[in-house]
Order: sequence, then structure tokens, then C-alpha cells
Amino acid sequence: MDEEDAKQLIARMESAWNSGDHDAFAELFSPDAVFVNVNGGYRAGREHIRAGHARTIHVTYQGSEIQDHLELYQPLPDGKALVLASGLMKYKDTDELIHRTRRTLVLESIADRVQIIWFHNTIISKNSRDDASKASASYDSLT
Repeated sequence: MDEEDAKQLIARMESAWNSGDHDAFAELFSPDAVFVNVNGGYRAGREHIRAGHARTIHVTYQGSEIQDHLELYQPLPDGKALVLASGLMKYKDTDELIHRTRRTLVLESIADRVQIIWFHNTIISKNSRDDASKASASYDSLT
């Protein structure tokens, strides 16, 4: 797994959300993945993530689209990787911004397929300071 694999996974996540395909969205996760949403609630397991996102995509955020990009890719031991991605969620018809988010993902290559094993979604407040270089330096100091 490398940075390009992470970019492709993020592109597939964006495509699944924007096409309203909660099944394709859920398939990006490992069977025992954990998903923490922007409100702090969580779902454990792909099937619970699938069920939650059926409602999230088709009811809670119906008519929304996301635009994501990779901010940081950091290889971890045992073939895993830490990824920071950020993006926008807006309504398709009006371009009205719903919120900016930052997603922290742990990826793992399982059976030659990159999957999300941990996902934490956070709303970026207007007072937030974004600094990917500091995040990378902080991580490097821990390893």
C-alpha cells in the first residue's frame, strides 16, 4: 500500500457518497471496522456502517455531495497507514456549504485490497488552524 492507494480509496469514497451508493461506501471498510461520526457516535462493523449510512446518505444528508482530498499519508508498522483527508460537504443543487470536515483513517491492505479499519470524522470549526506540516512533524516525533 502507498499514497496512491490512499488517494484512490478517498476517490472511491467520494464517488460512492455522491452517487448515493451506501453499499459501495460500506464496502470500503473492513468487516470489523470502526466508524466515528462528526457527532461522536460510532458504529462497529461493516454491516452497521452500511445500515447507518443508508440513513445518513438518503435521509440526514439527502442531496449532499462531498469533495475530499488527501492531506497526509503516513505509513505505519504491519502494512497499515494513517491518513488525514479533508473536504467539504455541500448540497448539490445550491452549493450551500453544510460543513468542512477532517477525516482520520487507518488503512490496511487485506487480501490485496486497501480497506478502512478505523475512521473518525470531525467537523472543522471556523477557529481551527490547519497545518499539515506540523501534524507530520508531530507524528514523526512519536516514531
